[in-house]
Amino acid sequence: MLMHLMCAGLWCLVEGDTSCKTKLDPPLDGTECGADKWCRAGECVSKTPIPEHVDGDWSPWGTWSMCSRTCGTGARFRQRKCDNPPPGPGGTHCQGASVEHAACENLPCPKGVPSFRDQQCQAHDRLSSKKRGLLTAVVVDDKPCELYCSPLGKESPLLVADRVLDGTPCGPYETDLCVYGRCQKIGCDGIIGSAAKEDRCGVCSGDGKTCRVVKGDFSHSRGTVKNNLCMKVSTCVMAKAVPKCFSCYIEAAVIPAGARRIRVVEDKPAHSFLGKTELIHSKLLL
Repeated sequence: MLMHLMCAGLWCLVEGDTSCKTKLDPPLDGTECGADKWCRAGECVSKTPIPEHVDGDWSPWGTWSMCSRTCGTGARFRQRKCDNPPPGPGGTHCQGASVEHAACENLPCPKGVPSFRDQQCQAHDRLSSKKRGLLTAVVVDDKPCELYCSPLGKESPLLVADRVLDGTPCGPYETDLCVYGRCQKIGCDGIIGSAAKEDRCGVCSGDGKTCRVVKGDFSHSRGTVKNNLCMKVSTCVMAKAVPKCFSCYIEAAVIPAGARRIRVVEDKPAHSFLGKTELIHSKLLL
């Protein structure tokens, strides 16, 4: 009984006093309390090795899964485990997610193929014992990752599934994707839910210091072309302007491939047309 009391609280004899005093704090683990015994968590127990304090750490990421779609943009995932090493008694668990999702790109879907949502509606209708003609998917603004389908000939959509398949766009014009029933953004690193963004130079997670500024000046007088060199632009059909009137345009500047934040400033009014062409195909774009 005395051995157990030894581990319940630490008693000390203060010099000059006739009695022991305690603050009711137990002695440190490992304090001997008898033959081959020591204190552990306020109890006098047989001596066993004290487990080493080990914090958990992640194993390497596994391989990526197959893409959730066979055409267009989909989602894939990979997993890791907190076992390298696993957390010991009193150790902290691994920080961060055990599953990571990323966007995956396939060839564009052929024209005429139903959207990914429409395919899910049609699949539910095929598998249901009660055919309702669920042909069209409807996106509900405040519930973009739930599957609503509109029966043929009816306007009111029906909730068919609590969540759409992973990799379903959050809307018809959205680049964000639904994963686990939540609409999530895609970082510039391709990771779904990532906060990575392109800097002003177009570099993912960059510092914005790698840009190269390209400038070009164009004088209107240098762009003047004599009428006998080509047909007047006013007489050209713009859809056929390249083969007939391309010589009416004078090169003002060459925009490097990959350029962004392009700005064109007209210093003073000029009776000119501004056009943009592809150097490779000589195609008038603007």
